[in-house]
Amino acid sequence: MRFALVLTTLALAACLLAWILWSRPVPHPEPVDVMPAGESGSGVSTSLSAPQEFLGATACRDCHPEMFAGFSQTAHHRTSLLPSPETMLGTFPAVMRTANPDLHFELEQTENGFFQAAVGFRNGRSDRQRQRIDLILGSGKLGQSFLYWRTNRFGEHELFQLPVSYVTPSDKWENSPGYNDGQADFERVIQPRCLECHTTWFGSSDPPRPGVNAFDRERFVLGISCEKCHGPGLAHVTYHREHPEDQNPRHITQPGSLPPQRQIELCSLCHSGAGIPLKPAFSYRPGAPLEEFLELPPYAEQNRIGVHSNNQVARLSKSRCFQETDGMTCTTCHDLHRFERGDLAVFSQRCLQCHQIEMSGTHRALGAQVNDNCIDCHVLKHEDKKTPFETPEGTFYVQMRDHLIGIYPAASAAYLKQHGLESATK
Repeated sequence: MRFALVLTTLALAACLLAWILWSRPVPHPEPVDVMPAGESGSGVSTSLSAPQEFLGATACRDCHPEMFAGFSQTAHHRTSLLPSPETMLGTFPAVMRTANPDLHFELEQTENGFFQAAVGFRNGRSDRQRQRIDLILGSGKLGQSFLYWRTNRFGEHELFQLPVSYVTPSDKWENSPGYNDGQADFERVIQPRCLECHTTWFGSSDPPRPGVNAFDRERFVLGISCEKCHGPGLAHVTYHREHPEDQNPRHITQPGSLPPQRQIELCSLCHSGAGIPLKPAFSYRPGAPLEEFLELPPYAEQNRIGVHSNNQVARLSKSRCFQETDGMTCTTCHDLHRFERGDLAVFSQRCLQCHQIEMSGTHRALGAQVNDNCIDCHVLKHEDKKTPFETPEGTFYVQMRDHLIGIYPAASAAYLKQHGLESATK
């Protein structure tokens, strides 16, 4: 009897200790290079023990304040973030219902952070799985997905996707892309290639083990920052602080001075399909031949649009604009240091650097008012069929611009009809 009482006491003590350890806040690396929310709310950071080679975007601010101010508002800069009230787009608290009456998700905010919990019911009993949101992926243009850290049996840190995402067009919490509605899946592991296109740099497990997607949770640079396109900044910053009189940029890559093909490859790293990595993630440096680091899929496999087909370069390469314009690159149309999303007039003015608007049939019908919108007729939007959001009401797709620039009579006719000139299309 006494022995049984001792065993019962020990079991209760073990349960109490496990509950204390489980409920204690998970240690979170304190970033030292987080942009103040009042300036941009980006949360782009370099963590406490970031590699000496990388400094983070704010290291560029003192010498390049104008570029930094513009760039800090861009989707690139905000494509991965630390969670905070300023960076989180969805509303907390919230409940997301599913088609399964026995399962719903709860979105919570506490003093320890933001959480997702799956609440299910089996045999009349509640079953609750809860994880903290540790990282945000996505600039918010289409939405935001969320990751959480988990420590494996080797003491390595792995990242997993959470089952609920925020979708901007619907302004709702939805199942994460590719997740089945009515199921709670916390087991989708994040591959290095995912982080390579959503962050500037992430350290791996030390030493790295093949087939293990483990990362150093204290050594990373979030966002697609200055160093993604210009290369690591330590040598550059160190030199110019010691030689302020030297106005020539040293120990840094100037993408505009690279040959056009190398400029395009810099974008192709993330905008030409997933590809097959030939070297470890984050080993590519601007100006290097991309083919040494990534085997891109053939065009036939990229001939579609989608947030994760990332085929903007492949689609653009089939456009007459690209094929007949010597030296055209992605920056011919995009200023990476400015927030220009949705500004059709800005992009249209870049079209008019090469095209004569008076030659357009739409211009003959509508006049100068079309000067501010070449885009809706020549760079069409399509539903991203490769990234479905499953909801209780059915499947939902977001829309993306197709970079296959062209002449689309149906789009022009619809534009004219919108402006009350349906007869002009006949």
